[in-house]
Amino acid sequence: VFVMHRHVNTLRQGTYPNIRPLRERDEFKGFFDAFADTVQMLRERDSTELQTLKDLHVAAQQSGLAKDKLDNLQQLIDERAKRLGVVV
Repeated sequence: VFVMHRHVNTLRQGTYPNIRPLRERDEFKGFFDAFADTVQMLRERDSTELQTLKDLHVAAQQSGLAKDKLDNLQQLIDERAKRLGVVV
């Protein structure tokens, strides 16, 4: 329960936890595995969305979109990258 609580707090802070499997005989293993699968699915979705946002930013720059709009888009990119723990 301690480990799951720590992971939930990490998610609440806006980043993804580094999840390691529980012991095979742990009574929460089934729940924890479902939780880990969900976190992985969310991480993959954010990664896909990050790439889409980056592509959109390039296209928006090329189209001459206003600087304030580009800055808003860059902020979304930076937030998503931080959540994933990557540098853009």
